Amino acid sequence: MHKLVPMTDEEREQTINDFWYDAGEDLDVPEGFVDRLRTMRPVLPADPTAAQLEAWIELADLVTDPGFRDAVRAYLRDAYSTPEAQVLATGPFQDFIHVTGAPPMEELLAAYRAGEPPRSARAQQAVTRFMAAATTLSGTPLTPEVRNRMADGYRRIPGILRRIAEEEATSGGPVYDDTHGRYLSLVARINGTAPEDHHDPVPYAWIADVTRDAGRPRPRRPGTEAAGATEITDHPVNGR
Repeated sequence: MHKLVPMTDEEREQTINDFWYDAGEDLDVPEGFVDRLRTMRPVLPADPTAAQLEAWIELADLVTDPGFRDAVRAYLRDAYSTPEAQVLATGPFQDFIHVTGAPPMEELLAAYRAGEPPRSARAQQAVTRFMAAATTLSGTPLTPEVRNRMADGYRRIPGILRRIAEEEATSGGPVYDDTHGRYLSLVARINGTAPEDHHDPVPYAWIADVTRDAGRPRPRRPGTEAAGATEITDHPVNGR
């Protein structure tokens, strides 16, 4: 601890560089993906709070631990081993997730937090901007069929995430929350960008209802009181 606290900015930068040099070595991922991971790094302010300093000490201890580096590399190797994940790691998809798609998604979530119903003008304007950005990425015209496929995809996400969490829990291998997720959460605390504990879960079912083309009724599930009943499912795996 006494060694980590008085580090200079240059020494902290080098510590993170060394970590990503090892953690990103020999990963079978698209070109530039590891470089993007390296940009998510801590910047300890000149006058850090106690919480920021504690987070830096924990992070510095982790990133200098060869076992943690190996675990992060193993997690990233496994997470991006499938063809679908390889596509998500490409530059255009990463730019959409972090740059072009982020503002319209935040606009859409702001409508949800404001209590807007799915068919309200505000929600529909927001989702149209988001879908326009998404279809530009894929080169697909925004048709009612595309809207409905996107809506079906959002409705399936909670179940997919639950299955991933269950598989991780029983796999015995490195998992997100203990590896890359832990790194990112500590970086967010150091940089002062960590979400509040009461941060809203991602409302996938609501997004699905907003996205769905108005010409196709939402499938009614057995036991619901009304066809428009909406189930909001918590996001079980953060940071994906």
